[in-house]
Amino acid sequence: MSNHNEIAVSCFMILGIVMSITILLIGLIVPNVFALAKAKETLDVNKVGNALIRVGNYTGAIKYLDKVLTIDPTNVLALSDKGLALQQLGNNREAILYLYKALTIDPHNPFALSNKGVALQQLGSYTGAIKYYNKALEIDPNNVFALTKKGNSLNNLGNYTGAIKYLDKALTIDPANVLALSNRGLSSDYLGNHTTAITYYDKVLTIDPHTKPKKLETSRIAK
Repeated sequence: MSNHNEIAVSCFMILGIVMSITILLIGLIVPNVFALAKAKETLDVNKVGNALIRVGNYTGAIKYLDKVLTIDPTNVLALSDKGLALQQLGNNREAILYLYKALTIDPHNPFALSNKGVALQQLGSYTGAIKYYNKALEIDPNNVFALTKKGNSLNNLGNYTGAIKYLDKALTIDPANVLALSNRGLSSDYLGNHTTAITYYDKVLTIDPHTKPKKLETSRIAK
């Protein structure tokens, strides 16, 4: 009889252990399942917002990015993308607020650093913009966007020779980059090298016939 009692006690003990482990696992798994579902939802909505930015629908993008930020207010990608969208809509001061928040969370995010540089550049703060492009380039020296925008800022500051250094590096990495080609032509134009400028402008027109570089007509007359 005692053996039966011992077996029953053992069974209850084993059952108790199994139940405890099950409860523990449920406590670990269920929150993670919800967290993964939340992360997937955030990622999916963020992708839509980013896609809308790429096709130029900045207002639509902001609606989706706001949904992401409602779910996850510290989502660096959504904050950076919203900053970019606002910047493209001309709301540079508001854009800077979102980019500042993104950089507070992740100070080494090259995307947010570059976009804050652009927002400052559009406000006429070329020196301030270069500061952020430099930070982005410290993290990623081959960041074509940061190289090109730094070249553009240097052009605006009248440092055309300095601009060429960064634009040439950008074009070594991405020879078909229209923005870098346009700015490289502009640098040569301002330095009086109109024939060289035309070479770059013609490359722009070969890639995108609808683009009209700023100094194209001046260069052709000068030639």
